[in-house]
Amino acid sequence: MTASPEISTAPSSADAVLGKLNPEQRRAAEATTGPVCIIAGAGTGKTTTVTNRLAWQVRSGAFPASQLLALTFTKKAAGELQQRLAGLGVSGVDARTFHSAALRMLHEFLPRFENRAVPEIAPNKSRILLNIVRGLRMPYKFNPLRDFGTMIEWVANQQIAPNDAIDALVAAKADQELPPEIIGQVLSEYSAAKARQGVIDFEDVLRWCIRLLEKHPAAAAELHARYAAFTVDEYQDVNPLQQRLLELWLGDRREICVVGDPYQSIYSFTGATPDYLLNFGTTFPGATLVKLASNYRSSPQVLERSNTLATHFHGTPNALVAKRGDGPEIVATQVGDDNETEAEWVTARCRELHAAGMPFSEMAILYRTRDQSTSFEQALGARNIPVSVDRGLLKRDAFKELGHDFERAQRAGAGDLYGEGLATGDANVADFVDRIARQVGYNPDAAGQGGQAEIVRQADLKTIVEVASTWTDAERTVEDFLTSLHHQFGDDNNPDGVRLMTLHSAKGLEFDAVFLPSLINGVLPYWKGKNKSPIDEERRLFYVGMTRARTNLHITWTAIKKQTPSLFLEEAGIATPKRASGAAAGKSAGGVKAGGGRVKADDPVLDEADQALFDSLRAWRTEAAAEIGKPAYVVLSNKTLFSLVEAKPSSKAKLLAVNGIGDAKYEAYGDEILGIVARH
Repeated sequence: MTASPEISTAPSSADAVLGKLNPEQRRAAEATTGPVCIIAGAGTGKTTTVTNRLAWQVRSGAFPASQLLALTFTKKAAGELQQRLAGLGVSGVDARTFHSAALRMLHEFLPRFENRAVPEIAPNKSRILLNIVRGLRMPYKFNPLRDFGTMIEWVANQQIAPNDAIDALVAAKADQELPPEIIGQVLSEYSAAKARQGVIDFEDVLRWCIRLLEKHPAAAAELHARYAAFTVDEYQDVNPLQQRLLELWLGDRREICVVGDPYQSIYSFTGATPDYLLNFGTTFPGATLVKLASNYRSSPQVLERSNTLATHFHGTPNALVAKRGDGPEIVATQVGDDNETEAEWVTARCRELHAAGMPFSEMAILYRTRDQSTSFEQALGARNIPVSVDRGLLKRDAFKELGHDFERAQRAGAGDLYGEGLATGDANVADFVDRIARQVGYNPDAAGQGGQAEIVRQADLKTIVEVASTWTDAERTVEDFLTSLHHQFGDDNNPDGVRLMTLHSAKGLEFDAVFLPSLINGVLPYWKGKNKSPIDEERRLFYVGMTRARTNLHITWTAIKKQTPSLFLEEAGIATPKRASGAAAGKSAGGVKAGGGRVKADDPVLDEADQALFDSLRAWRTEAAAEIGKPAYVVLSNKTLFSLVEAKPSSKAKLLAVNGIGDAKYEAYGDEILGIVARH
């Protein structure tokens, strides 16, 4: 984000500029000089405070706008700062991300001081890593590129020397599960590949800028003359690499304002640490410290639970004070014994809230890992509820890795299952999908092994293989299978839909209603086998999730595999989770409404007779799935169950006309389905 042309502004009265701020916000905004640390809790008006402080730095005459550099972590945040400053009548402040600011300086100074241009920047690490990782020995050649990219990023952001990188990774990354020789091979070959291709990555942009300023004091002096004061947003997310660059930009001066919330530090896997924020007063003795605690987002009920959880955090206490009216009490609900039942329960609550007037776009389902989205995509899709999924199943690594083989199969002519060049010997789609999944490393026995990205990838491959497992009819094509997959998991970018995203992705957002599912030990806090994520950061993730809610906060958990409710529930003052029973636990339609007409896919509820049929079909599906040892959706999807309730087929022809029922499904289950429908 480039700076706008500066507007000259005469000194203004503080009331004219800062009159709408509350006392704590105003105190922060009026601290225009010297080191300033603003601890801005969730929903306390952080961006409002920062922009008003920048505006007052200019309006009060403390600094010209062109001498101010505001550093953010996203282009969106930088753009929002510029827009808000323009609304306050101020332009010319330079608002950029760390990488944008560093790259601009490299383009300016590298040709002048070293007589060379900035190398091309690799758009992502995956392109460089692909051949490197695929050349590793088994089984590491199938590990997700994302895991290796995160590893490389962590090493760079920690400013660890190459000779120390292996030991540092083994010591710090509890979930790495990579032998030292594999780590060393990838790091060495990645560095060599960049040099060979003449490119640098995004971490190199910061490292090159650091090296330039350390090597050429004259370049640093020019920057010191250009920028007199700095503002750093989301300072709890700064890593050692960024901190070193910031120190070089600042020099021996003290004109810096940092803004952040140690309670929301959730990116340690990238090398970020809240320590710089927590130790700011030690680094800059005499610094002004302002705490923003007036929360304008969440109800008192949400904040009571969030504040209770926060008593288990380290660092300076900053209990939030609610400034809006009451909302519903916060409870945790045990919903059945499987993910499908939990997803149906959440879907029912979404329908109820929507019927009461809440837009679907004001609802969010926030989960710990991406593979948790699958059951919610299916349950919401079955009820024709629009969704907006942050990297749904069909956009994740597993499906992409199978894409080439799927495309080749689709190109086969005349509806043939296989085309020239594909291996023969597959009797049907089920065998074909199982084979190509194993070719990219699918291992049914690997559940819970590896880093988080690999666990998600294996779970997604398992879902795809299981969905395909009933496609045993030799006449059905891969194209038919892909159509079915898109029917269940596609159409996931509706801006008016329920938001599905990870807790990490939700940071900075807010919604009228938030659902936090799968609050069980092993999911949140996250651990698989011996691999456990840092408990403090997991606790902060739960806090971030809770404080996204304005009024409605729904916490659920299941007794799947006899897991116990998350230890964080007790820490938040929710010691005895409520168990949903009867209609609340088992009826995804959201209860029974007497006297209604025939159900349609988009009706808000089922009438009593249709609900009874739906419950019977679902109970039968559970038994059928148990017999074959597969998840329930492999037998029939929720959407197909609702279509059966709507159609009430009485013959083979009518049953085959139902979306989701083909010859193979009819052969396996047709008589049983027709019998259940007939009894109702």
